[in-house]
Amino acid sequence: MARLTALTSLDVHGCKLQALPLTLPPGLQQLNASGNRLAALPEGISRLQHLTHLDVSDNQLRALPSMTALTQLTRLHLGSNWHAGGSLPAALPACMPALVVLDASGIGLKVSTRGNWHVPSYMPVCVALSEGGSKRWI
Repeated sequence: MARLTALTSLDVHGCKLQALPLTLPPGLQQLNASGNRLAALPEGISRLQHLTHLDVSDNQLRALPSMTALTQLTRLHLGSNWHAGGSLPAALPACMPALVVLDASGIGLKVSTRGNWHVPSYMPVCVALSEGGSKRWI
């Protein structure tokens, strides 16, 4: 799949995948892998420097690989994961300066203040919370 260098959008929503390829196309800007059976994301996802939208909601993720290189990411959908424990890195939004939407609904995550998430004060982030599906800017 890494040979598909011109591919910018990949939608594998609901394909019952248990894993994503270790190497994804380097020019990928949008990846929708929601509604699968993913327990982990490949480490290679951190090399997708052009990625702006990542949806891995409704899977079985328990942790995330390093995502510090995903500086172009504007939308990150993680909802309905962490069913068997695990954690979401507290500094996650801080390493993504372009992040506008962080959907963490359905994972029992409590986000009450900007301080809990280490989000820079100049960066408004819309967070979808578990509490009734409400969304809040922090």
